[in-house]
Amino acid sequence: MAFDAKKLEPLFRLEVGKPGSSYTFVVAERSGLPFSVINKARKKVKKNTLLLDELLNKVEKEKSEVARLVEMNKAQEKKLNELVNKYEKNVVHQEQSIEQQEERVRQKELRLAKQLEDKFHRFVKDWKEAKIKKSSSKSTTKNCRSEETSSAKKMSSN
Repeated sequence: MAFDAKKLEPLFRLEVGKPGSSYTFVVAERSGLPFSVINKARKKVKKNTLLLDELLNKVEKEKSEVARLVEMNKAQEKKLNELVNKYEKNVVHQEQSIEQQEERVRQKELRLAKQLEDKFHRFVKDWKEAKIKKSSSKSTTKNCRSEETSSAKKMSSN
């Protein structure tokens, strides 16, 4: 039967395969029995029994400490796992965000390239039209001069 040495109470939990200390002298001391009575009783008990009792008490305390450390370790491991999961989700979110930003940049680049291409085509078209107009204007001016010269010649011959 497991025993709480601090509270001096049974824990009502069976621990198979391990002898338990009786806590006889600890209970007697804490109960207020005179020290002289407890010492007489200790002298009557074999020394090996006392050593075994002390060792069992020590093992029980160490076992409790190990159990406490194991629980603390489990709690820290759980917290670590939560942090790792949070980190992994954050990494995925960041990667998605970067992909979205890259896609927006690609789309903007495509729009700007299209606008530039359209402006270039308009420029070329306007340039060609201006060239045709200039050429046409020169022809018209040349024709007008020719006609003026012909008219002037006709008038001077008349």
